[in-house]
Amino acid sequence: MKFDKDQLEEIKIAFIYICVFLFAAILWLIGYYAAFILFPVGAGVLIVWGIILGLALAFGSGMAAAHIHEEL
Repeated sequence: MKFDKDQLEEIKIAFIYICVFLFAAILWLIGYYAAFILFPVGAGVLIVWGIILGLALAFGSGMAAAHIHEEL
């Protein structure tokens, strides 16, 4: 299975998107549990944190999916 230069570039871009998404997901988990430990009574903080990072993850994964779909 051989890839030409453009296909390799697109695979690299898709891989970067996936890595960024996974990194954001890991940061979200760390932040969520850190906020839960630091602010055990601050449910509002957790809700806001979850909404903001959830939207960021959804936007990032949507952009990656759109880019990959566009190239296919």
